[in-house]
Amino acid sequence: MAEQNVRELIERAINMEENSFNLYTSASRRVKDPGARTGLLEMAAEEKKHKEKLQKMLAGDLAWAVSVGRRAKVKDLQIGEALEAKPLTETSDLQEVLAFAIKREQQSGAFYAQMAALTDSGPARDTFEMLAKEEVRHKEYVESIFEQDIYQDF
Repeated sequence: MAEQNVRELIERAINMEENSFNLYTSASRRVKDPGARTGLLEMAAEEKKHKEKLQKMLAGDLAWAVSVGRRAKVKDLQIGEALEAKPLTETSDLQEVLAFAIKREQQSGAFYAQMAALTDSGPARDTFEMLAKEEVRHKEYVESIFEQDIYQDF
């Protein structure tokens, strides 16, 4: 894939991360449940980190991708596959927020996997694959909270 096309994909990914950050931040101000608010702010912080990594990628710094690649394999708990994500409102509780975040992270991971598939092998493809893994890791993180805080109630 041409360098200009890769740059456009990265810029699109930066925009996606900004949108996710804004969504989680905005939702955190609307929900009343303290646990849901904290969870949303944590997700917003993760999206901000992704944006920063993508900006480094545009600048040619791929050192962060090497450290991500060395991490242990991520286990997908597949909790999100059975969940329905409803739009977040001020009355959203922790369960609704977590379901929404799981689905969002799942979509982001699929997006990066598609970007990797569209990119020729090399640093850009490796980086998109690392970002896909990171999104799966974030999904796993949110699923683990869901499992601890929601499934334990059943």
